[in-house]
Parts: sequence; structure tokens; C-alpha cells
Amino acid sequence: VPEDPANNMLKKYQPLDPIKPPGSDTPYPIPLNQEQWQETVNLILRDRGIHRKVTVARDGLRVLLESGKETI
Repeated sequence: VPEDPANNMLKKYQPLDPIKPPGSDTPYPIPLNQEQWQETVNLILRDRGIHRKVTVARDGLRVLLESGKETI
């Protein structure tokens, strides 16, 4: 992401093969926050015909674990 202060960190590198919409050479946009991540994931799933609900992690997210019926 241009002008992102984290660009100066050692771990930053260009993706080798960024995910792209089917039939496109332009990658999906880089999400900057949770809302944009959710929109991007929804778009990727739709573009690939995957009919599943996926929730991107966010602060305060609670998940029910089926094995022990515990909520974390």
C-alpha cells in the first residue's frame, strides 16, 4: 500500500501471484480495514461461485467451537 509506514519494515515484499478476479489481470484491491477485508472476501467468494458464509476476524468476534460447545 503506497505511503503505508509499514512499507519500511523488513517483512514487506511484493506478492508473487496476487489473487485476481477470474478473467482479469488486475488483482483485487488491498484491504485497509476490517470492512474492506469483508467486502473483498465476499467478492472473491462470489466470483468463484463459493456459496459459504465467511466472517473476517474483527475485534470482539466470538466463535462457537462445536467440539466443546465453548465460546471463545
